[in-house]
Amino acid sequence: IWPKAFAHNPDVAFLIGDNLYADIYSGIYIGSQIPSSPAHLWKRHVDHAMTMKVYRMKHLVPTYVTWDDHDYGLNDGDKSYKFKKEATEIFKAFFPIYNKKNQKTSFGVGSLLNIADQNFYFLDGRSFRDSGENKKGYHLGQAQRKWLVSDIKKSSKLNWLIMGDQFFGGYHPFESFEGLHPIEFLKFKKELKELGKRYLFLSGDRHLVEIMKIDSDEVGSDSLEYTVSGMHTKTYEGALKRDPNKRRIDGFDGKENYGIFEIKKSDGKNQIKFKAYSLKGELINRVDYL
Repeated sequence: IWPKAFAHNPDVAFLIGDNLYADIYSGIYIGSQIPSSPAHLWKRHVDHAMTMKVYRMKHLVPTYVTWDDHDYGLNDGDKSYKFKKEATEIFKAFFPIYNKKNQKTSFGVGSLLNIADQNFYFLDGRSFRDSGENKKGYHLGQAQRKWLVSDIKKSSKLNWLIMGDQFFGGYHPFESFEGLHPIEFLKFKKELKELGKRYLFLSGDRHLVEIMKIDSDEVGSDSLEYTVSGMHTKTYEGALKRDPNKRRIDGFDGKENYGIFEIKKSDGKNQIKFKAYSLKGELINRVDYL
């Protein structure tokens, strides 16, 4: 599937979490039963680098990355993960962030990328997260959220908020900002709305493709959340039907997938062309204006 994705000749590539499964031992998925040790985390990253064709494309493409729980090292992992420091060092060794003119480090493994007159905020949704049992807790952590809001306040550009798990995922029982930490999520939406900026949300985790329409009364202007995952993970046919979602406007499940964005200015607006593919070919093709 990697050669198929890169046959589109992308300008950049985004890997937005669960880029590899560190919580696998001898081919067996063990989830949260055994926290991945630093030695095992390193081995799994080496396995990934030595196996996946994303590292061996004929034409190398600038690639920007954040993580989710499985490359963090612990299923549904949060800030209490005892190997958080080591996991961060290992991740940055394989996916380094270079502080250059158009990219700078932020919190944890996160960064801010400025290209095509847009801001892409790669958020660390694991290192500062409170337990999912704490409904009054933080999903991004206080400092990261404060920095994000402060930086967006200075922006006149379209802002992409990128995280491993979904933002507006309160409709299903799995991990999401809205579902796990609803009080912080309401405050977060209120802050975004008060800023009066333009947003798009990009997420993974769900082993499917989903597009959600976020109405202006939620974040101040009409927006979308694109969920794309995963390239080569197990998928679940019928997942979208099982969990109805009033915000959903498109999607598919049961197939490995990737997405291609084409973004340009048109009549003063951002024209967002989004196509989603399975191994067999194109399944979604839509255009939105923001």
